[in-house]
Amino acid sequence: MKQNAGIGKLFIILFSFFLVLPLGGFLLFFLTSIYDSTKLKISGDVQTAAYSIAGKVNTRLEAPAGYLLSVADVIGKKGLVDNSLALLQYGVKNTHILESVYLLDKEKKIVDLSFSSFNMYEKSDFIGITLSSVKGFKDYEVYWSHPFISFSGSNYLVRISVRYPDGYVVGDINLQFLSEDLLRLHQSDNAGVFIIDDHGDIISATNLGSSAYRENLFRHPVAQKAYQGGHVVEDYTYDGQRRIGAGYKLPATGWFLVFEQSRKSAFGFFDEIVRVTAISFVVAMFFILVVLYFIRQKLIRPLEKLTVWSESISEGIYKDFEAADKNVLRELRVLYDSFENMSERILEREKALKDKEEYIRSVFDSTTNTGLIVISTDSEPVITDANTGAQLILDYKLSEMIGQYAAMMVKGGGDDLGRLQKGALRRGNMTTARFEMVKKTGVSFPVLCSVHPMHNSDGTIEALIAVFIDITEITRIQNALKREKERLDVTLKSIGEGVVAADKTGRITLMNSSAEFILAQKTRFLLGRDVAEVLKIRDFDTGVDLSAELTRINDSFSKTFRANIDTEHSGAVTVNLTSSAMVNNKGEAVGFVYVFRDITERIRMDQELLNRKMQLEEINRNLEIRVTEEAEKRRKNEQLLFEQAKFAAMGQMISAIAHQWRQPLNALALYTQDIEDAYDAGEVDGVYLRGFVVNSMKLIHHMSGTIDDFRNFFHSSNKREPVSIVSVVSESVSLISTQLRNQNIDYEIIVRSDREEEIFKNALPDADAKYGKDILISSSEMKQVLLNILQNARDAIAEKRNNSLRDAGNIYITIEYKEMKVAVSISNDGVKIPDDSFVRIFDPYYTTKPEGEGTGIGLYMSKVMVEDHMGGLLTACNVEDGAKFTVTLYYGS
Repeated sequence: MKQNAGIGKLFIILFSFFLVLPLGGFLLFFLTSIYDSTKLKISGDVQTAAYSIAGKVNTRLEAPAGYLLSVADVIGKKGLVDNSLALLQYGVKNTHILESVYLLDKEKKIVDLSFSSFNMYEKSDFIGITLSSVKGFKDYEVYWSHPFISFSGSNYLVRISVRYPDGYVVGDINLQFLSEDLLRLHQSDNAGVFIIDDHGDIISATNLGSSAYRENLFRHPVAQKAYQGGHVVEDYTYDGQRRIGAGYKLPATGWFLVFEQSRKSAFGFFDEIVRVTAISFVVAMFFILVVLYFIRQKLIRPLEKLTVWSESISEGIYKDFEAADKNVLRELRVLYDSFENMSERILEREKALKDKEEYIRSVFDSTTNTGLIVISTDSEPVITDANTGAQLILDYKLSEMIGQYAAMMVKGGGDDLGRLQKGALRRGNMTTARFEMVKKTGVSFPVLCSVHPMHNSDGTIEALIAVFIDITEITRIQNALKREKERLDVTLKSIGEGVVAADKTGRITLMNSSAEFILAQKTRFLLGRDVAEVLKIRDFDTGVDLSAELTRINDSFSKTFRANIDTEHSGAVTVNLTSSAMVNNKGEAVGFVYVFRDITERIRMDQELLNRKMQLEEINRNLEIRVTEEAEKRRKNEQLLFEQAKFAAMGQMISAIAHQWRQPLNALALYTQDIEDAYDAGEVDGVYLRGFVVNSMKLIHHMSGTIDDFRNFFHSSNKREPVSIVSVVSESVSLISTQLRNQNIDYEIIVRSDREEEIFKNALPDADAKYGKDILISSSEMKQVLLNILQNARDAIAEKRNNSLRDAGNIYITIEYKEMKVAVSISNDGVKIPDDSFVRIFDPYYTTKPEGEGTGIGLYMSKVMVEDHMGGLLTACNVEDGAKFTVTLYYGS
């Protein structure tokens, strides 16, 4: 009985070892695989969702920033225009996310605005108010403020600032709009989306209306990782709850987007699988126990009884058995004999089948780089056999594969393999596809798989054979070829030479952008055409047509020549063309490559350079003569200009003398007429005659002094000598003071030094006073320069007087002594110098006066005298009421 009981226990132990333990191991492996794949899928989903939302939000924020930048650019270039308000209103109306747009001056005060939500206010209520949270360090760059509550207290805003040279363009974004965008982009009760700045303050969130959005997320694990750069996915614990999240940086604003959901909700599907698996395991164990009970009752116990009977029979003991038992035993003996004969025949058949199976197995297992799997055609197809190649490729043992679902070894749940199986069953022949399979280690790899139906003798499909090969290396090579092709495309686009490739029949297969430019045609119109028709080439020197030679190149060398290409649209183009044959590893020509560079411009430049070289040689031969002639001509021209300037100055002096003499002559005429009247009245006596003589001589001496001034002005030596610049200015002003007075023009002389400043209104400084250091110059040339500038100032005042109702004018003369220089500035309140005249105002024969009223040489000669003769500087500019000329002279120059 102890032996009998051992047989039952052994059966139960073996049954448990071969069924229960593998089932438990399979369940554990299944749950582990599901957990790993679920975790990987959740991470990918979180990362994809975060990346998608971040991209859409970034695009959403770029629109108002780009709009404000465009407005700043328009106003910065054109200034405030009539449609400035329309630009602002357009932004509020069409960008949707902008609540208000402001136009500020440099002090950040509101100049104009457009808003959408402040209906209880008037626009004038905001003009002149200084706007806060406005930043701008460089022109035409976008700056984003920290979030803040609007002054109405109802909105949560962020402010965008764009500075331009005269002020700022500012827009307010209502973050409620951004929150609505987040809700629309990701509607999930189990996930949260936050947008935070680099301080951790929340810009917006999917729950913006709750109080939680005000907390700072600076120490949030995802935020900390995102601040360090890159896109991250984290599994972490925050606020006592396990979560999974991803973080991305928004390039438009420098903010960060955080996407997270609770780990419990993320792994809800896996938890459901665990519950279902646990229930299934309990049910399976119950079923196994029931099966074990029936096996024990229907099999183990009869075997135990047969064992007892066998022992009794072997010992020849029958006395304890009944007649019915003995009969049964005899029939068992006959059955045993029959079973033994049948066993012998079965052993013979099994040996034959085993030999055949070993032969088939040897063929089946002979390929180690190709996997073969036999799949049943049941409603739930499983693997019934697999060759050595499949075991090596998938890292499974044969025992581990037998009975497994084939779909479990295909990435993505086996849908691809399932379609191949259905196609093979439906059509009755082979189907092929590419997809990814999964090794035992969980690593996926690409395969090329064919499913073949296996027919039995009656034509029905008994099983399916899946044949697959690992194409990881092939895929790697294909990707490498693709990358190499992309690099080749970039290289071909970047080089300056035109490149055309053709097959061995001469049909164009490739063309780069440089070839398109040279031939003035697009690639899509030339692909497939005969290269000889497209590259119509003629020899550069002889003009012989070489098009037929393009496809007659020897396989082992290339040919380079200069030729003209006749294009359809841009005429003939001269090129350096290299034709080469593309040869395979067998030395056979498989195509041709033509590389050519447009040298039309270089040929033209070479010819022009040759012509210029010949001209230069001719010029060099006559250079000395031409230089001598030009130098003499320049000397004569300068002498002529000096004479013209001198005559012009003489004319101005004669005019000044005429104005100086007019009043004395009138007085002399009155004195002369008064003699006759006095004689008739009997008033002529000695006293009268002495008074007449004194007054007349005073006038005559004044006129004689005027002549002396004129003589001294034109007969002063051009020799450089130390002079007082105040004296030179005084003498120059005195020559035209009468003209200025007669034309109602006031003049003011300001003498300024480090110690003092003196002002002379319609008067001249004391000739004996010492105001500053004397300077070494030619006084006559300086007087001529000052006279030219004073006469121009008088004419400018007269021109402005003719164009307005003004009667008076002013000339301001400032003499300023400094340590290393002395400057004389003469300004007036007449007409200004036109803007287009500044670059030519000192050119010879250029004048802004009407024809016949100016020679155009006064300012030119003045600049020559000041800068070439005196080593000084003469400049001109416009001031508030007129024009200003400044003569700067340097001590020791």
